[in-house]
Amino acid sequence: MKSTYKKSKGGKGSRPVQVSAIANGTKLAPARWLVPVIVALLIGVAFLPALQYVFVDFDDKVNFLSNPHYRGLGLDELRWMFTPFWGHYTPLTWLTLGLD
Repeated sequence: MKSTYKKSKGGKGSRPVQVSAIANGTKLAPARWLVPVIVALLIGVAFLPALQYVFVDFDDKVNFLSNPHYRGLGLDELRWMFTPFWGHYTPLTWLTLGLD
């Protein structure tokens, strides 16, 4: 982006003020907007095959359906959420699920 400077209004201690190319009425180079658009399109094309798959529930029965500990924010639930147990230690995740 081409920038020009013009002198600000004022007296002895005035400094130059940067004026952007848009304010000057000049056009931006196509590469400034074309590159992000191409990257977004490539990412969309890469993940497009994921739309044909169904929901995978490997651990939903263990984590949500048969687990009474995350339901609510009582003292017992909070103690369970912050106690390290098998798998990943994720108390923030359990807190948000308990809040829901």
